[in-house]
Amino acid sequence: ERDALEWLRGTKRVEYDIVFLDPPFGRGFIEASLGELPNGWLKDRAWVYLEAEETPIFRLNVEPWHMIRHGRTAHTQYALLEFNNLVPYPTRRQVLRPDKDLGRQSSE
Repeated sequence: ERDALEWLRGTKRVEYDIVFLDPPFGRGFIEASLGELPNGWLKDRAWVYLEAEETPIFRLNVEPWHMIRHGRTAHTQYALLEFNNLVPYPTRRQVLRPDKDLGRQSSE
């Protein structure tokens, strides 16, 4: 039995067209997964669907991600992202910033 993040960090890579992320909330798995997926796991223009807690701690509408659609339910936010591997991938710190609204651009 292996942790999903350990598996993502493994050496064998397969490029996927679509990935679904629905990890346990509040444990940083979304952020860590979005940091690992661009390292050879996604085809150009691949889609990533994710669900996160009501107040996520990341910003999604930044390169190499393009937000296709997002929304919320009472306790969950969801998003469909498109990956662009032609854009140099910035560090996780540049991509994943605190924000109260899924996909909201900060004024920084």
